[in-house]
Amino acid sequence: NPLSSAYLKTGITFTLFLLFFNFLFGQSVDTFKNMDTVTVSRQKQSINGVNRLTLSAKQIEAAPKLLGIADPLKSIRFLPGFGNGGDANSGAQYRGLPSGNNGYYYNGVLVHNPGHLFGLFPLFNNNVVEDLKIYTSVVPGKYFGKLSGYIDINSNWQIRDTTLIKAEASLAHLGVGARIERDSIQMVELFWRNTFMNKTLWPVLTKTGKDLEGMNYDLFDFNMNVKRIFNKHSIKAFLYTGRDKAMFDLYEKKAKNSMNWGNLVMGITHTAALRRYLQWENNIGYSKYDTRVAFDLYGEEFALFNHQKTLSINSTLAYRKHRRSVETGFLYLMDDLGTTLQNEGQPVESGGNVRYKSNQHLFKYFLNAKSPLSEKIELEGSMKISTVSAVERPFFINPALSVSWLIDARNTFFCGLSMAYQPIHQVGLTNINLPVDYVIHADRDLSVSRIREASGGYRYAGARIEYSVDVYYRWLSDLKEFNGNIMSLNESNDIASGIENGNGVTYGADFFARLITSRNYFTINYSYSRSFRKFDAING
Repeated sequence: NPLSSAYLKTGITFTLFLLFFNFLFGQSVDTFKNMDTVTVSRQKQSINGVNRLTLSAKQIEAAPKLLGIADPLKSIRFLPGFGNGGDANSGAQYRGLPSGNNGYYYNGVLVHNPGHLFGLFPLFNNNVVEDLKIYTSVVPGKYFGKLSGYIDINSNWQIRDTTLIKAEASLAHLGVGARIERDSIQMVELFWRNTFMNKTLWPVLTKTGKDLEGMNYDLFDFNMNVKRIFNKHSIKAFLYTGRDKAMFDLYEKKAKNSMNWGNLVMGITHTAALRRYLQWENNIGYSKYDTRVAFDLYGEEFALFNHQKTLSINSTLAYRKHRRSVETGFLYLMDDLGTTLQNEGQPVESGGNVRYKSNQHLFKYFLNAKSPLSEKIELEGSMKISTVSAVERPFFINPALSVSWLIDARNTFFCGLSMAYQPIHQVGLTNINLPVDYVIHADRDLSVSRIREASGGYRYAGARIEYSVDVYYRWLSDLKEFNGNIMSLNESNDIASGIENGNGVTYGADFFARLITSRNYFTINYSYSRSFRKFDAING
């Protein structure tokens, strides 16, 4: 509903403005505290956990960088199980499955295309990031809809009563930001980045060859984070917006092309400490991804418009005490997809030729629990019951269970079983997340994809060294793949007719080791993975 989306965006923007206004002009109270002697020590940050991998902002910064810019998504290539199709690829391949089977999140809100400049420039700004978490097998209830795993980049919400001005520069971009914290209860952070390649890089490259004479490309993004603590309550709000614009000519300037795409991600989270171990968290998120790909071929112009908009509402009641925890709640998602072809001379008000339009609603109830059976045996499990609109099955049940054997404080063996479903299919045409990739909803004619996974492994977490071994086997059903046929831009049913169903398996082993010194990290990672997929219409 466009009107509901407009109200939602207006409400979130207004709330962000109020929090920012209160921060700048609200009254502060001077406080005096008597402090005992404080001992500061370095805390070891372990990467590998059971059902979860974690990278801090410092660890992301220490990873190899392209153009000297830290990239949270590129840093996960050095974690067990992950691969990458190259520098011009913003997505990550995990345990034998492509990028479209992973969920990418920013502060718990879905991000549809997680890259600038085809993955060469990071979408997520490490200057405002606290950590990156990857969930597999038993995952928190607020995540749903992907087969492989969930990658969530979290902003830095800590408040230390400091004021910080940041600036960064490279041969291709400038960035400037500010972070202000007051009274240990409120914080605001802003950061803007902009490239200037059209002024520096492309004029130089065009002198090297005629093929680059029509090349133009620049981008920008902006981050804002706001937090306010009210006694036992806290409110966190964030906003991300970014846009890429590219132009290029082909065939001796006979074909002029342009691409324009961008992400908008925003959310508000309210957290209340109801009792000592009881916490209630509510989150509203909105994300939008839109693209415009225009062609001028021998003087005949047309443009292809795509959009994906997602509204998410999540409520979680959590009880956490020592090694025990229980989480329960619900998740609602509304996803809107659309593809339109606009011909030359056709007025924008006409709406063009609608090639694809679909709305999908999802409601999920979840229950997660973690508890020790004994001093050395620990269970963690989840049960999710979901319903998805316009599909054949009325309900989907997602169980997951893992068992950990804690030999001592450093050594852990574990094994797990899980099941997951994917009702929104991303079918890559390019393998580098170009704006022309297909995204399509499951319906009565296009089934929901499914995965069943058995996994196990070993973890060692010492003071100076950390290493792990993982093995897994995945059964895949109702996978989706583009059949490679030539597409007609004038056929409204072209998208669905170009997608084929298939099944398969993937299995492998991951090895990871990290050595920690006083100043450096040394990481070794090796993943062995085999994937077999069969599509009757393609390789049957």
